[in-house]
Amino acid sequence: MTDVTKKITPNFTASFPAVFSPKEFNGKEKYSVVMVFDNDTDLSSLKDMVRECAVGKWGKVPKPFKTPFRDGNEKDLEKYPTFEDTTFVSAGSLYQPGLVDQKRQPIIDESEFYAGCIARASVTCYPWEFQGKKGVSFNLVNVQKVSDGTKLGGRTDASDEFGELPSDDDSSSEEYGADDI
Repeated sequence: MTDVTKKITPNFTASFPAVFSPKEFNGKEKYSVVMVFDNDTDLSSLKDMVRECAVGKWGKVPKPFKTPFRDGNEKDLEKYPTFEDTTFVSAGSLYQPGLVDQKRQPIIDESEFYAGCIARASVTCYPWEFQGKKGVSFNLVNVQKVSDGTKLGGRTDASDEFGELPSDDDSSSEEYGADDI
């Protein structure tokens, strides 16, 4: 029997969020988020939960063992600079997680939860065996947005990209006709 204790994660930077609609992963549609933690974040309660889950399944932590905790420096840091000097963890579910704001109100507007916002999540863990490998992964239950953050992905807001145009009644604007082009 495995421990299915639910834990609330420390705050993390959300990356690759798929909390409104699932994305295909290994042939299955899954909701997910990659949780990017600063290296100084205390992850001991989550690590204890993973250890307890493994011991509950196999009587000990098997060797070799696939842990859900990954070193952010393993990523292509030119492409994903946010992962530098971090620990990241993926959590997923076949079922849509609940998503709330700081006041525990549901977030319905998809633009409100984005890669780069700060969040925390409730997670459980489960053991798995696949092609001779053993490990533990996190199941995503619910997510709470804690605060806004710097948007990831290299996309800029349109309001930051363009300057204001003169209004139609501005006499300094020039008019062009078809012959001027």
